[in-house]
Amino acid sequence: MSVLHLLASGGTGGIESLVKDYGVYSQNDNYFLFLWNGGITAEEMKAAGMQVLVLGASKKDLIGPWNRICALCKEHNIHTVVVHHASPVAHLYLLLLKKKFPGIQTVAYAHGVAENMRGGAKKRGLKLRRFFIRQSLKKADRVIAISHAVRKSLIRYYGIPEESIVVIYNGTDCQKIKADFHPGHSPIQIVYVGRLIEQKGVQILLRALGELTDLSSWHLNIIGDGSYRGELETLSQELNLTSRVTFHGTCRDVPQRLAEADLFVHTPVCEEGFGITIIEAMAAGLLCICAQSGAIPEIIDSGVDGYLVEKGNVQELADKLRFCIENYDTENTVAMRQAAVKKARHFSIEMFVQQLDGVLKGNSED
Repeated sequence: MSVLHLLASGGTGGIESLVKDYGVYSQNDNYFLFLWNGGITAEEMKAAGMQVLVLGASKKDLIGPWNRICALCKEHNIHTVVVHHASPVAHLYLLLLKKKFPGIQTVAYAHGVAENMRGGAKKRGLKLRRFFIRQSLKKADRVIAISHAVRKSLIRYYGIPEESIVVIYNGTDCQKIKADFHPGHSPIQIVYVGRLIEQKGVQILLRALGELTDLSSWHLNIIGDGSYRGELETLSQELNLTSRVTFHGTCRDVPQRLAEADLFVHTPVCEEGFGITIIEAMAAGLLCICAQSGAIPEIIDSGVDGYLVEKGNVQELADKLRFCIENYDTENTVAMRQAAVKKARHFSIEMFVQQLDGVLKGNSED
């Protein structure tokens, strides 16, 4: 079965990485089209032998890419078209493809909660953006949500019929991540992995660690980059944490970074649609502390395979960090880390691909 995947760009984001992993394991004849530009993930997909095309669309030329998409659909007898990014142009193309090729199955993928898909209040053309995404979701043959939290947001915000939405949790290649139940490092190595934007709440983590300067036995490693990095570095200086916080930037060796860590912290202040880095940290046998936000409670059973704290609550996070640092090598903590590894296997890339291929072939009973 031929499947066309529409993405905005091929950089280092979570959506791009997930699609790349899907391309490795899927049994479909997949074509990956990046509308605006390529990037490191797109290049890795090409190197792996995947069928990748960068269209180079621009605001001045949307007709050229459209014609190339139509030609590809005809040439390769495309059965299904999936739009991944919340790009209004991609969703417009999906709507137009449904009209031009009535026999093609269209699938709109919601990789985040509806409020995030629509964009921020400062985005130009926001009403038009919302219109295209809403219409695309409503007219698609299938809508895929990455969690039940996302599914509920689509129903609430866009009015999408519940029966048209399938929930497929994201998956990760657990075989690439070695579970290691090593004793705690000295000092305890805390790690955050993800984009550095305000919504991800790294500032909450820094402020919580600012309450723990009396403890000498911890160090924070921040893996990732983004527009909020400057503000976070300034905050680190203001809290006198510069010697205990390292900004590593974007790293392609995340499994190795996790193997060198003890605690994983993810405390977004937005409603998190899923959290694939949480799964990766659990698969590595880390003790995870995360905010009770969006879909995260669908991943972590607090007190069993990790800990949940109130979203945005600096003091509660500080207290939980202190407890975990001081009690890292207890029997209970080791048991929680073992439970986390078992839980991570429920989100394997193999299970994800099997479920997604089933939906694209029309075999879903959700």
